[in-house]
Amino acid sequence: MSKRVLPLLLVLTLVIAALTTLLAQNRQAGATADIPRLPFQTFTLSNGLKVIVSQDRRLPLTAVNLWYHVGPANEEPGRTGFAHRDRPVESTRAGALD
Repeated sequence: MSKRVLPLLLVLTLVIAALTTLLAQNRQAGATADIPRLPFQTFTLSNGLKVIVSQDRRLPLTAVNLWYHVGPANEEPGRTGFAHRDRPVESTRAGALD
């Protein structure tokens, strides 16, 4: 390669790297600015149920989400199978297990 081409390629590579970094930072800043902020309250009931409430009174609408932390990732050694036990309760909406 010519002695003039090598420094030119080096400068061009550095400029491209700097522009790529600037564009990535601008995309990240723009993405976080578009995320809406939702006010919420968190509390735990006496039975251990964790409740997260977020009110938005713009519509007469109520939504409820239930998340069960069951399965192999949440089981203690020697105490397995609770996900299978709770599935019929969830699907039939039964009150309690006998």
